[in-house]
Amino acid sequence: MDAPQVAVRPEQIAAQLFDTRFAQKQGEFGLHQQNALAETVLAYDMGAGIHSAYILGNASALNANAYPTGKVINFKPEAKVDVVSLNQDSVQVLVICKIIAANGQTLNDDMFKSKLNLLDEAAPQYAAVPITSEIRNESDNTDEALWDKELGDSGSAGILSRRIGVSSDYYVQANCTAPLLGKEFVRTLTENKSNGRHMTWGELANSKEFAFWKQGAFRQACRLAYAVAEKLGVGIPTIYEDGTYRQTADQAPRVTANPTHTQWISTIEHSFSGPPAAQRRTVSQYIQCASVNSMINQFHFVSAGPSQGYTLVKLPKGFQPVAGALPTTTGRIKVPPLSAFGLSTSKPHGEGRSAVEKEPWDAEEAARVSAHCIWEGKGPSAPINDRLHPAAYREFDDQFLSKNFEQQGWVKEGKKSTEDWHMVALKISAPKARPQ
Repeated sequence: MDAPQVAVRPEQIAAQLFDTRFAQKQGEFGLHQQNALAETVLAYDMGAGIHSAYILGNASALNANAYPTGKVINFKPEAKVDVVSLNQDSVQVLVICKIIAANGQTLNDDMFKSKLNLLDEAAPQYAAVPITSEIRNESDNTDEALWDKELGDSGSAGILSRRIGVSSDYYVQANCTAPLLGKEFVRTLTENKSNGRHMTWGELANSKEFAFWKQGAFRQACRLAYAVAEKLGVGIPTIYEDGTYRQTADQAPRVTANPTHTQWISTIEHSFSGPPAAQRRTVSQYIQCASVNSMINQFHFVSAGPSQGYTLVKLPKGFQPVAGALPTTTGRIKVPPLSAFGLSTSKPHGEGRSAVEKEPWDAEEAARVSAHCIWEGKGPSAPINDRLHPAAYREFDDQFLSKNFEQQGWVKEGKKSTEDWHMVALKISAPKARPQ
């Protein structure tokens, strides 16, 4: 007698395939997360193309139009790419450059906050001639035309302070994607699939097109950091930019920032997955998290929201997280605590609501944010940018540290294990469309 076959739903496979032990609430998915993960399972032959996947404590399902954040997905190199989890922000990078004070120059918070208008000019949200795939030289991945830097749809640039005893060190930071490069890359993948040229994850990670996208994001961040330093009249380490188009053979190479620290916010990389005795080659997509190699870099930055700055976590040599990655943001919360607005409710927190509250603002907090942050379209009648709302992002607290770091094997070594890097002055992209 034949055994009856039982149909397994994609949601059930996703619940087993996506390891949730480091999530905010183990084993719990929001509706948008369930749908997105089920679509991913379907796209990869009911999960056969995925080696493993993890959901971290910064997982967010706030925007139903975007793939949920806070995930690392380890694809088998031979699995064919589906764009279900790809978008223009799939490659995003943060560069941090230490400011070198000139002779007689005194650096303090007030000096930088007084130059918000100059910061605004240094970091435009959209450039008239942004970097695109059209200028890529197919043979050597160099530029074939000039392009200009931009924050894009989700970037930021500004000044960070790091407290050293009674004084502070200051740094220029730039955080951005290369949005048009990303859109064009995803569109090309989709077109090639419809034409029978279906790229695998191994081919994607090795492709010149992807390398140009990734390097384009990094170069854009470095150009933004250099422009901020130049406009604000401070010095940072610099280097000549590779691959830049020059109008004449004797034209000087382009000077750009040479970052003190580089942190990928989201990216795609070759990787090894599984226990040491049974490791296999994979290609990992890191979505608002980054792979960790503590033998090379013992500093890991986590954003606690645009207006707050970053927390630096020091990693002991040899540390390797269980998921292979650590969060790069604390993640947006779905609904901020109503106590943040001086309100109360008889309903349980977050019930029946799906958007970040934007009003009412605490007057003192609004004044603080406005004193050191600026964005496109800011003015007396413009509302405070909801991306800067103090209650829109999770805090970097002991619970977040324990869930995402200690439970992955990281050991806290007193107060020196973490360090706050505060935001002093910031320009952030506004939620608006690119001009046509």
